[in-house]
Amino acid sequence: MIITELFNKLVAYVEALEGRDFRLHMAGFLGGLCVVTGLMVYSVQEKKRDLITKLQALNKQTIKAYHIIEDNRRMAKEELRLRQKLDQERDFTINGFFEQFCREQNLTPEIGWEARSEQVNDKFYEVLLSATFKDLTADRLVKALDELNKKDIVYVKECTIKTTNNRKINVGLTIATKRYKSAVE
Repeated sequence: MIITELFNKLVAYVEALEGRDFRLHMAGFLGGLCVVTGLMVYSVQEKKRDLITKLQALNKQTIKAYHIIEDNRRMAKEELRLRQKLDQERDFTINGFFEQFCREQNLTPEIGWEARSEQVNDKFYEVLLSATFKDLTADRLVKALDELNKKDIVYVKECTIKTTNNRKINVGLTIATKRYKSAVE
């Protein structure tokens, strides 16, 4: 009822307007309608832009999460492989391996090599052995490194090479293996 009365009053007011006043009122109404419509479109565009930005950020986070999950899966597989290797070679010691390796390769390390352990994470320790070899040829070094790579449980952690005046090289080599934390403690 109230709406009907208001509408009737508005119709009566518009009918009472002269031609020029009607055009001015209609132009004002249409102009106001355009402004309101423009503001609505602008508001919708801003919200759309904001949502697109949020979706792009969410997509980046999803990609990061996917990479973290994939890295975790890869590390879990590597941990399982390492556990199996360590279980197969329970009696393995890096000192024993190094002595045998030097005998097989006919290498003589400088005095003072000794194994040491460093905690890697809550499950494993890394057992390191550093040694220095003097007056090697590049061919002997390559052959020795190739033999080291054949042993899955041992890896080269660091290798420094210095040339000498007699066309030979001095090598600082650190090899490492992993051990269960409980096996070291």
